[in-house]
Formats: sequence, structure tokens, C-alpha cells
Amino acid sequence: MAVSELRQAHQPWQTLNQKSQALLSAYPQVCNEGLHSLTLPDNIHLHLLIGDAVEGLNAIKQCLHPNFDVFNRLVNAWYLDGFAPAKNPEMWQDELFQAMATLSQINATLATFTVAGVVKQGLQKAGFSLEKRTGFGRKR
Repeated sequence: MAVSELRQAHQPWQTLNQKSQALLSAYPQVCNEGLHSLTLPDNIHLHLLIGDAVEGLNAIKQCLHPNFDVFNRLVNAWYLDGFAPAKNPEMWQDELFQAMATLSQINATLATFTVAGVVKQGLQKAGFSLEKRTGFGRKR
């Protein structure tokens, strides 16, 4: 997502303007493939992995990304935005879920809009427990 698109997406939530501005200031001007590490107020560290999810997470596991110290910065929150498994089947595989489990802190949270069975089963197989929550708009 380009900075201009992110800015537009934030417009409906003016009450979050201060946090939005902090994110927009730290956001990469060009989102090339790779790991982008952003430091935000309130001790928030956001790592955006752009590219093949499995390859990127495996590289992180092997400490190949110099911006991500796997031993000190295990993930405490995930957001998966990879479209539905029918549209992007190469992303939603057991290797991805296992890499996420390996990199997750105890009690890490995960959010995604997909409710496809392959995703739910893969996450559970990797050790995640699932809870269905109310979505936004028409999303379940």
C-alpha cells in the first residue's frame, strides 16, 4: 500500500489522527520487497514483510534479515493480508503457519479476514487456538 493509499484509508477515523500521522511519518516512501522496520510512539515496533510470506518468514527464522533480531523481538501480533486461499493458494500453507508459530511469543494474537477451512486447520495444526470475532462491514 502506498503512503497516499494509506492516508486515504485513514481518513474515516479522524479520532486516530495522531497515531495515523506517526505511522505515515515512519512508513517507507517506496515499499520494495523485504522487511521494513518502523518504530512508532508508545514503544511500538512494526515490521512489514513485503513479498513471499513463507520465504520472508523463513529468512527471519534463519536470522538473514539484519533488521529483525529473532531472539529479542519475537512477534506478539500478526495480521495476515493475503487474500482468500482460492485467489492466493501459495501463501496459505502449513510452512507459513509453522514459521509464524516459531516466531510468535506466547499468547501472540493473530488477525485475518479469511475464514477458509484450510487457514483455520493450518493455524490450529501449528498450535494456534482460534476464536471467531465480529468482523467489519460485511466481513464475518
